[in-house]
Amino acid sequence: KLTFINNSFYRISEDFQSQNIISLHKEASKIFHFLGLYNYTVIITYVKLDQNAGNIELNNNSDKIVYINIDEKYKNSKETVLCILAHEICHKLLFVNNLHTPNMTMENEVRTDLATIITGLGKLTLNGCRHLRINNKAIIQNKIGYLSDKQFAEAFVARSKIAISLY
Repeated sequence: KLTFINNSFYRISEDFQSQNIISLHKEASKIFHFLGLYNYTVIITYVKLDQNAGNIELNNNSDKIVYINIDEKYKNSKETVLCILAHEICHKLLFVNNLHTPNMTMENEVRTDLATIITGLGKLTLNGCRHLRINNKAIIQNKIGYLSDKQFAEAFVARSKIAISLY
């Protein structure tokens, strides 16, 4: 039986600052605890990533240390950083519960995006799945995640209805 599905939604700490690495680590630990992943030490680094917005090392179970990288270009966007964190931490959640396929597949990524919504991290995903930045006077929009905006929204509405019916 999976214990990470509940009827509550994650609430961001009021003092969270994505640029502050201590604040970032505290928020990530809080998300881990929200999902029932206790006794993990989270180490997050902002780095330049070529393809992904973030990544996580999944195979390091023995010492309970979890390494997460977030692309440095998102560092100043609280919403985008939280979206990436939710996704990467849900990869770990699925891995720990044997719901993660060994190969990096699109099915795995879609399953992970859906897990963010099912577990109560959906607001983080929805609020951060579009990243806007200004570069040389042009507005650049990056899409974060593997579901379309419509799929994210439909899954979130369905999850919200289920949460309400559990009361």
